[in-house]
Amino acid sequence: MIWPQTAPFWLDLFGRAMHGGKPFQAEQIHQELDRHFLVSAFVLEDRRVDTTFIDISDQKKIEAWLNKSRRILEDQVGIRTAELLRANQKLQG
Repeated sequence: MIWPQTAPFWLDLFGRAMHGGKPFQAEQIHQELDRHFLVSAFVLEDRRVDTTFIDISDQKKIEAWLNKSRRILEDQVGIRTAELLRANQKLQG
């Protein structure tokens, strides 16, 4: 089945593998399925393009959650650092 929003990316990837003769790997969201895939394309000896699709949607969700958590922690560290600086200034002054 061909999906209009996603097909051009896949076809371009396969074409680059075919014409360049070198394997390609890329991450791409499949708009119609709302899933992230790690796609590898490579040329076989008889000039056929072979591909693998690995669904990395869960990994992407975890990465987003970790990035959000990191930003929250960095903000909290900044707030605590400012509080400590103020407390130290009061003690010294």
